[in-house]
Amino acid sequence: MSDFELSFLLSIASLMFAISLSYAIYLFRIYKERKLTYKLFAARDSLIRCVAVGAISDKDILFQLFYSNINNIINSVHSDFFSLKNFIKFIHKFESSEELKKGNTYLTNELKKRSPQFQAAVMAMILASQEIMIEKNIILKLFRNFFMSAYFVKSTFFNVFKKINAILKIRAYYSEYEKLEKLRINISNI
Repeated sequence: MSDFELSFLLSIASLMFAISLSYAIYLFRIYKERKLTYKLFAARDSLIRCVAVGAISDKDILFQLFYSNINNIINSVHSDFFSLKNFIKFIHKFESSEELKKGNTYLTNELKKRSPQFQAAVMAMILASQEIMIEKNIILKLFRNFFMSAYFVKSTFFNVFKKINAILKIRAYYSEYEKLEKLRINISNI
């Protein structure tokens, strides 16, 4: 085989590998997106279950609000609703609007008055929405991974330090115990 034929075959193989890898990444992203969408469906089912078991009424304003919100979120998963641009707009709008802050405080206070089962369903919806937001934005994913790794390193060092400190305290207590035991033995021998 000539050098030209070999380089041509390597080029074709490289191209096929690149196409296969791109397709695998595309399929993985679709899989992740569907998996996260199913978490939203599970959260919506939890909201409905709350009504079925009587934890909340379907006429309750919070149920209606969160149920309609979760349906809107499910319908928006495949759109650019979760784009970084929209996320930044929302944060800016929220920070500059006292009315939105008051509304958020009101919702939080009202949610605390509802059943724990309903609170858990709402929290599942919020967490699933956050996961979708992070999954769809590479910058947020990088920040999350950086902070999680920094937290892991910090917490690991902190836990190691706590264990070493505990061991040293145990040794110090044991040495004090030995001293007291020797003193007790000496006193009893007198």
